Amino acid sequence: MRDRAADRIQFACSVCKFRSFEDEEIQKHLQSKFHKETLRFISTKLPDKTVEFLQEYIVNRNKKIEKRRQELMDKESTKPKPDPFKGIGQEHFFKKIEAAHCLACDMLIPAQHQLLQRHLHSVDHNHNRRLAAEQFKKTSLHVAKSVLNNRHIVKMLEKYLKGEDPFTSEAVDAEIEGDDNLGGEQKEETPEEVAAEVLAEVITAAVRAVDGEGAPAPGGGDTLAQGEGPT
Repeated sequence: MRDRAADRIQFACSVCKFRSFEDEEIQKHLQSKFHKETLRFISTKLPDKTVEFLQEYIVNRNKKIEKRRQELMDKESTKPKPDPFKGIGQEHFFKKIEAAHCLACDMLIPAQHQLLQRHLHSVDHNHNRRLAAEQFKKTSLHVAKSVLNNRHIVKMLEKYLKGEDPFTSEAVDAEIEGDDNLGGEQKEETPEEVAAEVLAEVITAAVRAVDGEGAPAPGGGDTLAQGEGPT
């Protein structure tokens, strides 16, 4: 259970809807093929300089998150972490294990190499992950537009396009504190909410495929024409 203030602030890549409590994981994500392909897709709909700004914004935002997390951890280093297993006796036959949560399949897999590999190579997983990847790609542009419509980020983008450095602590810290989150939302989504969204989209796509309707067209109502800037 995470209820310390530092553990409520996650590293995040908003366009990929990636969240993590670990700095190493967000850095790995930002260098990943998945992230680069997402930005490449967005760059077919938005100007190159705008996409460059998005990448710089995400990188700098996570630097600020790391700084803020460290400050909170220094303040709370003496506080003991609550034990979620407290009060659960041996008679309940509980055992603490490490597990992976496959968002595409909505399944928990014990962190054992053989079991993970079996799942990764299963027909169901590969079908579900392709559907999930397509849905992520199609929603990434909508998320990017929401980011760029944020009033603070609009000003930052204007500075960036003029060749100025917009990544000051004042411009980013307010968002980290949750005062003005991406796209005008009141708070960041939790990993569970993100998983629920993806699963809902995957299920919808699967139902359409079974019914013969096909997946939604990539050029939906939220798609900007190539080279068109943020509104």
